[in-house]
Amino acid sequence: MRKILLPLFWVLLEIWPQCSFAVRETPFINASVEPTEYHHWEFYLLGIGDKVSDGSFFEAPYVELDYGIFPNMEVHAAAALVHNVPSKAFTESTGATRTTGLGDIEIGFLYRFLEETDTRPQMGTYPNLELPTGSAKRNLGNGRFSGSIPLLFQKSWGQWTLYGGPWYTFNNAPEMKNYWSGGFVLQRILNERFLLGLELFASEKEEASSRSYTLLNIGAGYNITPRFAVVCSLG
Repeated sequence: MRKILLPLFWVLLEIWPQCSFAVRETPFINASVEPTEYHHWEFYLLGIGDKVSDGSFFEAPYVELDYGIFPNMEVHAAAALVHNVPSKAFTESTGATRTTGLGDIEIGFLYRFLEETDTRPQMGTYPNLELPTGSAKRNLGNGRFSGSIPLLFQKSWGQWTLYGGPWYTFNNAPEMKNYWSGGFVLQRILNERFLLGLELFASEKEEASSRSYTLLNIGAGYNITPRFAVVCSLG
C-alpha cells in the first residue's frame, strides 16, 4: 500500500547551445503540456523514494532523455537503478532481502495538439509504455507491459501556470489493476531563476490489495546556469 511519494531531487540539463534561461516546470507526478523545443535535447538525472507498508522503494540514479523530434512533439526514454528495501517486519515474516538492479524502462512521447490563446488552454497527451526489463521476482519491475494515456491541460496568467488532467493506466500483471488517476499543479515564477509549485494528485487502487490515495506535494526549481537547473519536490 502506497503511503508517501517523495521525489528526492531532479537535476535538469538542457543539452543545446541556445536554450531559455528559465525552469519550465517543477518536478511533480502531473505532466506539463509543453514539449521539449524542436531539435533540442533535455537530460534529467534524479532520485525518487517511495515508502510502502512493507518497506521502501528507491530509484536512483533515474535517467531520462527527451528530444523535440517535431514542432509540438517530443519523444523520451527513461531508465533507473532500483533499490527494493523490505521493512524489518516484512523480512522476518517472509525472509525477503534487499534487491538492487535495473528497473522497467519507460518510452513514450508528448504531443501538444492545441496551442494556448488568451481565452483557451493548451492541450496535449503524453502516452507512455513501461517495458518489463526489471525482474518481477526480485521486486524490481512489473513483470509485464504497462502504460498510461493522459489528457493534459495547461493555462498561464502572467507568472502563474495551472496544468494537469486525468490519466488512465493499464496494467495486467498479477495482482495489479487498471485505474484512473490525475490532478493539478499550480506554480508561480518568482523571477528568472526561481519558481514554486503546489500539486494535488489522486489515484484509484493500483493493486488489488491496496487502496486509493490522495497526495499533496510542494516543489521548487532554481536555475544555476542557463543550461543547468535543480528542481525538487516533497509529498
